[in-house]
Amino acid sequence: MKSSKITSMKGGRKSRVHFVIPFVAFLTILAVAPAPAASDDDLDAGAREQVIAAVLEAFSNHYVYPEKAKRMCDHVLNRNEAGAYDDATTLKELCRRLRRDLRDLTGDRHIWIGLIPESSGDPKERRAARIERAAWQNFSFMDVRWLEGNVGYVRFDRFHDPAYAGETAVAAMQFIANCHAVIIDLRWNHGGEDQMVRLLASYFFEHARLLGTLFHVQADSLEQSWTFGYVPGRKLVDVPLYVLTSDETASGAEAFAYGMKHLGRATVVGEVTPGAAHWTENFDYPELNLRAAVPVARPVNPVTRTSWEGTGVKPNIAVSAEKALMTAHVAALESIHDRFPDPARIRAIDWVLVELRSELSPVDVTAEQLVEYAGNYGPRRVFLDSGDLCYQREGNAAYKLRPLGSDLFGVVGLDYFRLRFVRDDRNRVTKVVGLYSDGYTDENPRDKD
Repeated sequence: MKSSKITSMKGGRKSRVHFVIPFVAFLTILAVAPAPAASDDDLDAGAREQVIAAVLEAFSNHYVYPEKAKRMCDHVLNRNEAGAYDDATTLKELCRRLRRDLRDLTGDRHIWIGLIPESSGDPKERRAARIERAAWQNFSFMDVRWLEGNVGYVRFDRFHDPAYAGETAVAAMQFIANCHAVIIDLRWNHGGEDQMVRLLASYFFEHARLLGTLFHVQADSLEQSWTFGYVPGRKLVDVPLYVLTSDETASGAEAFAYGMKHLGRATVVGEVTPGAAHWTENFDYPELNLRAAVPVARPVNPVTRTSWEGTGVKPNIAVSAEKALMTAHVAALESIHDRFPDPARIRAIDWVLVELRSELSPVDVTAEQLVEYAGNYGPRRVFLDSGDLCYQREGNAAYKLRPLGSDLFGVVGLDYFRLRFVRDDRNRVTKVVGLYSDGYTDENPRDKD
């Protein structure tokens, strides 16, 4: 029996509302008879069989890998015959088990089975309300700032539709337009709209580039995704780009990271991503209050000829998500270090690099070593206080010292000033040199005991 359906666009995915559950050849053991909508409070055996049949119909007819669909359905049928779902007395619980079983079998994180979300009121009003909620969170642009060394940083946690989030995205990109390197933080981004992926990627290419091709299996058709030749404001085509990832970076965020990496435009820093590449369609069964989100298409990268499905995006620089930003900041500064003939700029970058490297790889100084530095150096005094090495210049406040390198210490609270202790040929500390971020230095010999 051919089903009637209504097709509409919602969040980049089609929603198909089925009014009749069609049969497929190998599902005939689960006979489907007309029944009232399933209640989440009371799911009897007959309604349970209907739900299972509807889910298997959706996946057998539409799943992105037809050869896997047969195994998926057989797996659920065998589990059902063994009584695995007999004690699922609510629709929500049955959907949870079916979703878990299909995900476990395939590893496909885009599979989703659940209740149809409640909706009421005019569709235009609902859309306006969604946009208002997104705007209240700044369309998920959580942090845009300038990092030392003239590195731009942008964190956003969702790719919203540029039809309403485009102005915010453009403003973020223009804020960092004068930076010499850029870090895009996708560590908490779970995906979103392809149009926003294309828009943001476009700022890093001079001309339009093919990001990927989407292969729709059932339609046997291809849909290409290109960057835009024009975007508002200045592009950053020659700027080193770093993309941060974590084990939460998924779907459209993976598409951005994977595409930019394999087009040679970005260095990915962080953790391997989950590997959720497929595109889905929602298949609704209103008489059962059931929705099955079925992966129906898979992306194909123009360089690798495959995607990140199941494998994730592998970083160029593998570090924990917690260290990804600092690691990328160091890599960015190293990449631009020799671009400037101006010694002041190079000195400023070197100053920042010392700090960042010491935070990534903390310097361990023993209590015995700290004692070697304590003493008076003219107007400067270095002393131990409760195990901390401290510094005080006559008439001024005291500050804690933090080790940055061999005999080098930063002054906590004075970012522009550091101390370097100098040793003689017998390895004794004989003087201290004050280092300033503008390049000025002064020194004092150690007072004789």
